[in-house]
Amino acid sequence: DFSKQGHGPLVQKIFLELVQLGEGAQDTRRRVLKRTLLQGDHPSETEAILAGLASSRLVSIEGSGVASPEDNFVEVSHEALIREWPRLRSWLDTSRDALRVQRRIVAAAEAWAAHRRPMEDLLRGSGLSEAEEYMKSHPDGLTPSGVAFVKASLKKMKRQRQRAIWISISLLVLLFFSAVSLLFAVRQSWIAQSRQFAAESERMLNSDLAVALRLAVQAGRRYHTDEAEAAISKAMGQPLVRLVLHQSGGAAHAEFSGDSRRILTAGSDGVVRVWDALTGDIVASFKAPMGIVSEAKFSPDSRRLVTAGSDRTARLWDTETGNLLATCVGHES
Repeated sequence: DFSKQGHGPLVQKIFLELVQLGEGAQDTRRRVLKRTLLQGDHPSETEAILAGLASSRLVSIEGSGVASPEDNFVEVSHEALIREWPRLRSWLDTSRDALRVQRRIVAAAEAWAAHRRPMEDLLRGSGLSEAEEYMKSHPDGLTPSGVAFVKASLKKMKRQRQRAIWISISLLVLLFFSAVSLLFAVRQSWIAQSRQFAAESERMLNSDLAVALRLAVQAGRRYHTDEAEAAISKAMGQPLVRLVLHQSGGAAHAEFSGDSRRILTAGSDGVVRVWDALTGDIVASFKAPMGIVSEAKFSPDSRRLVTAGSDRTARLWDTETGNLLATCVGHES
């Protein structure tokens, strides 16, 4: 009859509430306050169904009676009904897991309310995820107090997530400004070192030009300051070594050795000279028998050199001894 009237879901909900799920044992009767059963969205329909079930002796209602009917207890009349009624057994089989979740939530909600709603008693972690999923799939499955309990737990979780996000953002901002401050400090240190090198370079200009140039280069490498640029300009504007070249005529040719430690010059006086590139001293000189030396070259290892000039002859020399090693003739012009 209840199914024909469209109250089948409410009847199912009532009977499921009146069954104590057995954990490894048989399911038994469960006494429930009438007011708990009336807390749903359809209290008047639930009241009528309970009255009908009581008149059919399927449930029993006992307690304070007419004076306070909501304080009465409702339970299944006979446990045999739980064991033998196929429809109830089918409802239990399909709803057992959801019922366990629902009763865990309700028990936690009642404890939370009894302890004046402390924040530490709210759901969290997997328990909250389970409760949230249950509330979505069973909109009418929880009492108002259960719904309030789950919503309060979700609100707390949301606040905690927002707090965690703000903390993360704050840490990132702090890290960013710390990195900027560190880079600024490093930059200031580089600038100070560059200016120090530049000042030392300027002090060395008149005493040791080579050292002054190295210090100016170090200043520029450390940081490109105006002082470093000025130091490099001053050092580069000064000759490191002056070579007093050939007295008669000009120097037609000059080049460095492969290791840059020596300089080779040749000119119209027919003399080839090898100089120390650091001191400007003459290391060796080679006099061609006649004519102008217009070209001279070091060998790759700088141990020999070759000269050529206006007498149509090329000559090979030993740079260490100054000896003539070979003469190459045959050019007609």
